Amino acid sequence: MNKGQLMHEKALIKFHETVKEDCDLIIAGMGLHASYPVWLPPMYDFLNTRIYYEMKLPEGTDGLSIKRKGFAPGFTDVPSAGIAVFAKGLSHCQLRTTMFHELGHLLYHQSELPHTCVRGGRNNRHELEADLIGAYFGAPGQAVLELFTQGYTAPQVAGILEVSDELLALRCEMMSVNNEFGIRENPLLIKGWF
Repeated sequence: MNKGQLMHEKALIKFHETVKEDCDLIIAGMGLHASYPVWLPPMYDFLNTRIYYEMKLPEGTDGLSIKRKGFAPGFTDVPSAGIAVFAKGLSHCQLRTTMFHELGHLLYHQSELPHTCVRGGRNNRHELEADLIGAYFGAPGQAVLELFTQGYTAPQVAGILEVSDELLALRCEMMSVNNEFGIRENPLLIKGWF
């Protein structure tokens, strides 16, 4: 296992041990996983974050987010205001995937500097964490499990959830590494996922 793979594996486990509980509280409080695909605007509204779509951004940049100091009333981890900017020309699924990723930055990274997300750029801890958080919100584990159990293929599941194949693959990896829903004990459940 190389250094990048080791960082990736550790991040998957750390996410499950620390951030998952916070994410579950937000998901439950907002009823986000009651149906799918997950509806994103309430999350951005909750964070008091303005969204700008179809913006001209540097080549290869899908999105960026900036948040202001301060926290939403009653939530010590939720910033009070920010902006999220998304590039022109993204497919529907890529836009949603990028929006989930930017939510990760807005929720968990304490910086007033913009988080610029470059395609294929999971090159540091913050980007990997934002991907993990985005995958957790965008591909609800129960929905993923149900859809695969019903016989849908990975591309079909990604299409139903309206996320990228990469986001779905990361969510499936999270479920496997952390043995969510006991899937490692039942290899038939994950056969053919990826």
